[in-house]
Amino acid sequence: MRDWVRWHDAYDDPGSALRRRLDVVRRLVADALDQAPRGRPLRLVSVCAGQRHDVVGALAHHPRRRD
Repeated sequence: MRDWVRWHDAYDDPGSALRRRLDVVRRLVADALDQAPRGRPLRLVSVCAGQRHDVVGALAHHPRRRD
């Protein structure tokens, strides 16, 4: 049986495959925000949110985080 709580610990390990995947997803989210039309509110839906590392990490310092 998999321990899903411990499985998420790999997000904190910079050398883990899970962390590398997270970094790619964050870049893709940031790129999508960069390409979105200006002057309109944005809506981002994460269908597999988990602990929200992907969305929160991408938005933390992004210039359009308040959009």
